[in-house]
Amino acid sequence: MVARSADVVEDRAHTRTTISRRIGWQRWRHAARRRLQARRALSYVLNNWRKHGEDRAGEARRWNVDPFSTGVLFHGWGGREDASLMWKWRDTYDPLVVYLPDTWLLREGWSKHGRVGFHEVPSAPRAAVA
Repeated sequence: MVARSADVVEDRAHTRTTISRRIGWQRWRHAARRRLQARRALSYVLNNWRKHGEDRAGEARRWNVDPFSTGVLFHGWGGREDASLMWKWRDTYDPLVVYLPDTWLLREGWSKHGRVGFHEVPSAPRAAVA
């Protein structure tokens, strides 16, 4: 009887460990999905002008960022990691008020899936980030 109760205790401990691992994995997967969703939302907001083809006309072809958005103040662009100043804007540009994010997810969590590329088109298939 003692041996049997020891087996039951071991089985319960094993089950508890397996369940906690499974729950941990699900939480990790959920968190990873949230980070990816946050990254996609940022890419959508910053590069939506590309989806509508506004980057293909005239002078706009030379622009990396929509000059009428807050993208000029965004520090998560791929290829601009070491830049202390994103861009010099025109004298006539009146920058919009931009608040820094309060949450870890929008401060840095989203970047675990790669920085936002200048030429990403929202809702278009994206190449794998190295």
